[in-house]
Amino acid sequence: MKLFEIVRSGVAAGVLGLSLGAVQASAYSQFVVFGDSLSDAGNVAVARGTDAGQVIGGNGYFASLPYAGGTYSTGPVWSQRYAAGLGLSAAPALLGGSNYAFGGAMTGDETPGGSPSLRTQMQMYLGGHGLQADPDALYVLSAGGGNALRGLLAVLGGADPAQTLQTQAAHFADDLGYIVDGLQAAGARHIVVWNAPDFGLTPLAGSFGPGGAGLATALSMAMNQALDQRLSGSSVARFDVFSALHQVAANAQGYGLSNVADACGALAGCDPEHALFWDGIHPTARGHELLAEFMRERAVPEPASLGCALLALALLGWSRRRRVS
Repeated sequence: MKLFEIVRSGVAAGVLGLSLGAVQASAYSQFVVFGDSLSDAGNVAVARGTDAGQVIGGNGYFASLPYAGGTYSTGPVWSQRYAAGLGLSAAPALLGGSNYAFGGAMTGDETPGGSPSLRTQMQMYLGGHGLQADPDALYVLSAGGGNALRGLLAVLGGADPAQTLQTQAAHFADDLGYIVDGLQAAGARHIVVWNAPDFGLTPLAGSFGPGGAGLATALSMAMNQALDQRLSGSSVARFDVFSALHQVAANAQGYGLSNVADACGALAGCDPEHALFWDGIHPTARGHELLAEFMRERAVPEPASLGCALLALALLGWSRRRRVS
């Protein structure tokens, strides 16, 4: 009970601090997230606790439980930062919030005793809202790293590479397409779907050598190609996190980073403010800050009400200029 209260108060304080930093009211009613450890703002911390004493022994290590702050990072994750910028909250669903992301979640398959998949997260949300999706909310689907990791480990364990790529890609695309269809059928209008990040950029993939990193990249690319086909013609907004992370890795100094290849937590004297990854797969708080910035710049679906208002203002200005002329 004591651990639960500590985690709960810490998460709540972090969310409150971020919310107070918001500079404008949101055009959306709420911010709903379905995802994995990249987006988890405290659900696993509430459900299973944290591990403040875990030691990052090298590039191959990654946290199975959140760090002391309740996230899988050195501070707030992108979902918390992004929501705060909208004037909204990304508080964990287990604390009554709208962030349903759980560290370790797959897009579709369930792991016994593990975290609910994104499919299950959607059902959790709809089940708690009378099977209706708030039409004025912003929904974000962010996952794929776990799928790529499972495929990578399967191939390294002897599975057929071509068959593994095909299977993982199909499952990833089908799962996210199913969730999009379900949300839209329930009334959702504003949805952003992330593609899979390039798992080949992670320190974990690099720890298997160039072959491991190349295989991880191939898995991510196959998953994204399948997702593009599945969502072809869809009205949902997209966020190309694959390309965004490549942009950061290719121009590290431009983003204030000195290390984009190693687990900062395993290096003596490493400053996480200047590193992309904290452990083998999880970004630092600075990495998450960059993801939130990219989201704001590249994947903000315009609410219908806001779009109509902007159109009305434009027409009003055109009408006034016409009368003057």
